[in-house]
Amino acid sequence: MNRFVPIAVFLAATASASPIAIHPRTTDPDVTSGMARPHVAVASNGKTFIVAWEDRSVPASPNSGKIYYRTFADSGSADQSTPTLAVSGAFAPAVVWNGAEWVIAASATFDAGGSVDLPTLRAARVSEHGGAIGSETVVLSAQTPPALTTGIAANGAGLLIGNGNAALTARDLSQPRTFRFRVKPLAAAGGTFLTLDESNHVSIVTNTGIVLTDFALQTGGSVAATANGSEYGVVITAGGGVESMTLATNGLVTSHQTLQTNANSAQPAVAFSDGSYLAAWALPNQLCTERFTPSSIGTAQCEARQSTPNAIALSSGTSGALLAWSETVVETGTGQVWTRLYPSAGVAPSAQTVVSGSAGLQRFPRIERGSDQLRVAWTEPALASRLVSVTLDSRGDLRSAAVIAAPSATLLSNVRMRTAHNAAGTLTVWSQSNVVMAQLMRDDGSSPAPFAIGHGNEPEVATDGNQWLVVWLTNDTIPQIASTIVTSDLTVVSPEDSLLVPSDTKQTLPAVASRGSDYLIVWTETSVVKAIAVSTAGNAGDKVLDLTASRGVIEELQVAASGDKYLVVAQNETGDIAFPATQPAQGIFVAGVAANQPWRVRNNDNGFALLEGSSPIRTRFIDRSGVDVTGGVLPIDVTDFDFVYDGPRLFLAYEQSDGYLSSNVFLDIFGPRVRPSGMR
Repeated sequence: MNRFVPIAVFLAATASASPIAIHPRTTDPDVTSGMARPHVAVASNGKTFIVAWEDRSVPASPNSGKIYYRTFADSGSADQSTPTLAVSGAFAPAVVWNGAEWVIAASATFDAGGSVDLPTLRAARVSEHGGAIGSETVVLSAQTPPALTTGIAANGAGLLIGNGNAALTARDLSQPRTFRFRVKPLAAAGGTFLTLDESNHVSIVTNTGIVLTDFALQTGGSVAATANGSEYGVVITAGGGVESMTLATNGLVTSHQTLQTNANSAQPAVAFSDGSYLAAWALPNQLCTERFTPSSIGTAQCEARQSTPNAIALSSGTSGALLAWSETVVETGTGQVWTRLYPSAGVAPSAQTVVSGSAGLQRFPRIERGSDQLRVAWTEPALASRLVSVTLDSRGDLRSAAVIAAPSATLLSNVRMRTAHNAAGTLTVWSQSNVVMAQLMRDDGSSPAPFAIGHGNEPEVATDGNQWLVVWLTNDTIPQIASTIVTSDLTVVSPEDSLLVPSDTKQTLPAVASRGSDYLIVWTETSVVKAIAVSTAGNAGDKVLDLTASRGVIEELQVAASGDKYLVVAQNETGDIAFPATQPAQGIFVAGVAANQPWRVRNNDNGFALLEGSSPIRTRFIDRSGVDVTGGVLPIDVTDFDFVYDGPRLFLAYEQSDGYLSSNVFLDIFGPRVRPSGMR
């Protein structure tokens, strides 16, 4: 029993730590207002982030826009529960830290008090953790409409704000004066500004307007820039691909590289983080990132999104880089703004992150561990339901994301999904219109087409390391358990809907696990937990075991394997099956958990781990002799969850309501983190 104590103590000490951020979080979960959100901006002061965006009530009218913001701690957690208004009657925000506070700038073309449009640059000052400082200010009144979106950059005591019209002002927005050039500022460093003009020329200019360098972009190209204090990093997107450049503050071009070729790219963003530049851009229905330095480039990482990002922004702080973007929810036409934190190397685990889906609902998360990666999968129920899978490296960074199935016109809101990983990849099973479906996702990210296994519901899957055993409930009036082996080449071995152990009694709650040499299938019949051993060829044994019985309803069964032992856990309403574990059959332990709570049992080191509860989650460890010890608690409010251990690290995938009749999938990591070799 003592060998589990260090793990229990470790969890108790680290459960309150903030977990690593991996996936996007909706900054504004509103999906009912009909707002378009076509522009987003982000900035950091090294300790705090701010995200600002435009809420446009009439999508085609910039004059209907208002600029909102939220500030975020260095860990990525929001300071405000709801967005705060910064600038009214404006569009295309930009934001910068002026050394003491945030300055949010935006453009406007309509003067409510006049008879004609009066283009203006407007700005507001906001304290570090939110809250207006003074009132909104008109920085510049122009005679011409803005030719560009808004930009702002801080250089010493001065701010340059521009959108094709430009003003230089003190950091508190006093003493504004028209700048020499009609530009949009992109970044500032070393007493200079990097700017873009309406003819698509990028220039480095001084405060007094001296031009140090100037080059023209390809027609139709877009540009983003950042500064690391001694140089500028620039990312350019156009129809032909994505380019990166670095420039010294004196105007010397120090590198020029291609990040992606033959790509219909747009919406670039870039930040200097963790010793390299992190670039981001949009492809049709994809969001891409890639790291680069003046002498090297990484590998582009692209993930599928519900629609093509409308705007992308990046900024870096002590903990890493915060990526923010907007995209449109296809079903409603509503714009949403999202954020993701990319933690720096060596930084302690940071903030929880939510994965926001197209329907505002994500269900039944499952997590599997491979040799050097994790696979997290979930369902997104809607009129066009999706099964989504993401791949993470051992550090917790996103490698790829994919929609693994999109059953047409099939609601998956009440359909669970189960997974099992072996050398061939992760096999996912689910039910769709009373048909049991499966899909393999290989570790390299490739995936054959989904295929049918049988007719029924509530499928479960386990692997012996080489192939899988799938079990499910048939659609009969008296449901029975069917089973089949699925080989590594995806052959469904058994005849369709082959019954496991036919019975005159209704069979429910199938579950399955494998210890490598065989499988154990468990189920219930009239509140009795039954089990049978199944060979690796899929053949059922001669004897059905009665493991335990309950006076009340059994709500759920789970089984896990560790070494040569199985642990069967039942959830029952009367509590007459509970810990300590009993051993009703050789090599099989049985215990129970309380009713009406999420829970999950898995193998762990030389025994088993059990997590149960919703807020908090309680941990328990059981060795292979059936002795259990209580672990720590995880103060997280969840609906459903799954977990795996990797040594002392706990990877927890869970579903949590966001308070807006939606639920989102999170992934938290508790324990030490190790950064793998290479740029990423």
